[in-house]
Amino acid sequence: MSKNRDDSPLPRFQQPRYGVDAPAFPATLGAVGAACCLAAGRWRSGRSATVTAGTVLLASTGIYLHTTLHGKLRIWRRELDQAGLKGDE
Repeated sequence: MSKNRDDSPLPRFQQPRYGVDAPAFPATLGAVGAACCLAAGRWRSGRSATVTAGTVLLASTGIYLHTTLHGKLRIWRRELDQAGLKGDE
C-alpha cells in the first residue's frame, strides 16, 4: 500500500536562504588571514604582527559570514514585528 501525498505531514518551516552577500569578499579575506597565520610560522621578525593581522582577518571573516547569513534575517524579523502589519495591507 503506497502513501498518498495528501496523507503526508506538513513540511517543516524552513528559514529562507539568501546566500552570502559578495561571496568573493569573505573568501579573499579568509584566505589572506590564513596565509598570514601560516606565514607567521616561517618568519622570525614580525611574527606577532603577522599573527595578529591573520587573527583579525579570520575573525572579520567569521563576523561577516554570521551577519550576512543570520544577522540580516534577525533585523528583518524585528523590523517587520515593529511595523505591526495585519496581513490585509
